[in-house]
Amino acid sequence: MKSEDIAIAISVTKPFDEGAGTTWNTTVPQTSSVDEINLVTDKMHAAMRRQSQWAKLERIEKELEHNSRQMSQLEYSMVSIEAKYNGNGTWPKEARSAHEQTKDNIVRHSTHIKGLLREKSELIASLGV
Repeated sequence: MKSEDIAIAISVTKPFDEGAGTTWNTTVPQTSSVDEINLVTDKMHAAMRRQSQWAKLERIEKELEHNSRQMSQLEYSMVSIEAKYNGNGTWPKEARSAHEQTKDNIVRHSTHIKGLLREKSELIASLGV
């Protein structure tokens, strides 16, 4: 671009999860054709899609960490309940209820973690890393 050429500013913004996002700015000569401008914006969008994938991967990893901690707590609760009431004949109603609810929560978290791991694998494969 010659110093006397007038430039067209291009700004592309893409929001990600949880309010995060990115903005890319560039300029092209005013003499650029629509096809040339579209090529520039297409490249910007492709780069932003990749940034979005990385942001999603980071969110999944944080969610996996959080759910893993919760699973550990649930498993500890399950072992504690069983240790306290196994071998003591009949369990109190509240203990049975807590035990069943804990089992249900373990299954729910386990299923969620498997889905997150599958999603993480797909993202990593699409990023080529």
